[in-house]
Amino acid sequence: MQLVIFDIDGTLTNSNDFDATCFIRAFELEFGFSEINSNWSEYENITDSGITQQIFWEKLNQLPKQEEVLKIKKRFVSLLENTSQKNKNLCNEIPGAAQVLAEFSKKQDWGIAIAIT
Repeated sequence: MQLVIFDIDGTLTNSNDFDATCFIRAFELEFGFSEINSNWSEYENITDSGITQQIFWEKLNQLPKQEEVLKIKKRFVSLLENTSQKNKNLCNEIPGAAQVLAEFSKKQDWGIAIAIT
């Protein structure tokens, strides 16, 4: 079996702007962090977990504990849900993304995964 892995933001959905806003807001609400750099290309590891580690290191000179990571994830998902429920037009499909997923789901020797890091 072969596996295809898709990222969500910018690959399946056009949600980068509100996604970034919610991500930064989660740090502010959970830990009081302000002035977070939202230019993800300036981070050493451009994944949610890599960015989280770097933000903690820059703000507290330590890596986040597992429970702190869970708090951020929970708050982030909550903010995404609340924001997207209030405005259904914030998260639109990248043209053709649903069709690509449908085509892969028909293939017997292929599995589909969504990357969450």
